[in-house]
Amino acid sequence: MAPAAEPRAPDSAVELVGVVGAGVMGAGIAQVCLAAGRRVRLYDIAPAALAEARHRILAGLDRLVVKERLDREGRRRAEAALELVDGDDGLASLVTGAGLII
Repeated sequence: MAPAAEPRAPDSAVELVGVVGAGVMGAGIAQVCLAAGRRVRLYDIAPAALAEARHRILAGLDRLVVKERLDREGRRRAEAALELVDGDDGLASLVTGAGLII
């Protein structure tokens, strides 16, 4: 019987994650990626959805600071790493440079 394969560490080469859809799930995915130190480009066709998602993401990051799972500097970096994209050209700009699209 062959030995079991060694577990691999996740690929940390992904620096920019593109997220399609700024609803509850998209905002949650974006928040997790930001907290993990990734840049995030969040796309939605509706600017109002992006504004609500930004509010939801920042509130979630604030909760992580209160729970001491993220420090204030990490929260500041996460906020700076969030890019919101809307409109017809948004999907094209979403994929440019992204190592992962969700």
